[in-house]
Amino acid sequence: MSSHHFVKEQQEPALLLLDVAGVDAEAMGALLEWAPTVLVAEAVLEKVLSWGVKIDVALVSEEFAARETELLRAHYPLKFLQCTPETAYATALHYLKASKHEAVHVFGDFGALRQSVLEFTSQLGVQQLLFQGDQKFTPVQSGQWKKWRTPGRITVIPETELYLELTRPALPDMKLKAEKPVQLVLDHEGNYIFTALEQRVFWVQETWF
Repeated sequence: MSSHHFVKEQQEPALLLLDVAGVDAEAMGALLEWAPTVLVAEAVLEKVLSWGVKIDVALVSEEFAARETELLRAHYPLKFLQCTPETAYATALHYLKASKHEAVHVFGDFGALRQSVLEFTSQLGVQQLLFQGDQKFTPVQSGQWKKWRTPGRITVIPETELYLELTRPALPDMKLKAEKPVQLVLDHEGNYIFTALEQRVFWVQETWF
């Protein structure tokens, strides 16, 4: 895979790769092509480098940084940001905020990261989508999610008990109560709109490749 293209600084979402299980280079290609900045955790650094990806920032331990100085030279202008595996996400988000990025696609474990994504979006104003394997998780903090969709499946994941109205093509509007994840089958191509009847945070889970 070639290095990612030059685009206007921070115009497109950055990529933060903490865990790439279930994802291959081909699937990642479209996102990498336009990402202005790629940050990679130490645990997956070797795998991502094997894809031929140009990495901007590696999130590594102090020991790794001291040991792998040759890696910096070989992949110049690669930078090391020192952190632990537990602080890699927060370290990356603060770096992105300081470098004026407005959005990031995060690859990692949904269960481990869901609260952090919501908190850091509110605190730092960096918009985030979360990916795990072939699943994409979109946090909805505005109370409404709208998207043109082809037929398939979609899952609504509430943070707290949630009442939603679903507007869908060719079918009547539908009201639903979500206390736990609710999977829905989308029968027709067209615009789908989920609207929370009270201001509540929820996630929409879809297959992305």
